[in-house]
Amino acid sequence: PAPAPLGLRCLLSGGGPLSREAAAPALARDWPLWQGWGMTETCSHVAATPVDEHWQPGVVGRPLPGVTLALDPRSDRIRIAGPVVMAGYATADGATGAGLEPDGGLLSNDLGAWLPDGRLRLLGRADTMIVSGGINIDPEAVEAGLLACPGVDEAGVTGRPDPRWGQLVLALYAGPAEPGAVAQWARDHLPSASRPRRFIRVARLPRNAMGKISRAELAELGLEAEAGASG
Repeated sequence: PAPAPLGLRCLLSGGGPLSREAAAPALARDWPLWQGWGMTETCSHVAATPVDEHWQPGVVGRPLPGVTLALDPRSDRIRIAGPVVMAGYATADGATGAGLEPDGGLLSNDLGAWLPDGRLRLLGRADTMIVSGGINIDPEAVEAGLLACPGVDEAGVTGRPDPRWGQLVLALYAGPAEPGAVAQWARDHLPSASRPRRFIRVARLPRNAMGKISRAELAELGLEAEAGASG
């Protein structure tokens, strides 16, 4: 709760999504806040943008100098090329290039879209995307929406197999709100296509050492909760 330190040129947010709620205190006090995007395989960031009045959650900006970003036309996964890309994953035989495209580029698991002004917006992860009735649903976007529901302290969204729809969206949450109240709030505030079809309250969500939701454990917890409810 103070002005930015004298001489501070950039406060960089990275390693995870930046919410409007987290950005608001910094913007209110004129901190030079930026959002970046990158990964271990690219020696940290490959894109960045100022967080200002035109910024929206998920927007990570333009490629940094020397970096080329492109969208795979078949999947919208973001392809990264440039000197920041790793030489490859370590292998037992010492080979180079493992995990890379033939030309040395890296096809990430992040999905993206270009904004009209040339900035990149992240749409979620290809390996966590839920496909229900032929519609791609980003669980992180649904989770962000559910966190605005009164009485929801944590929210995790996963898919469960369904013979008709392929997958159904299942929401697990922690907080004092009753499942029926959360379901009603979701009907009033979330798009129909991405709305969870069932809400299960749990004591807490499974997280990894970095504090991120463990998707594998979340899916297992959802299956166990559903089995217990049906039993």
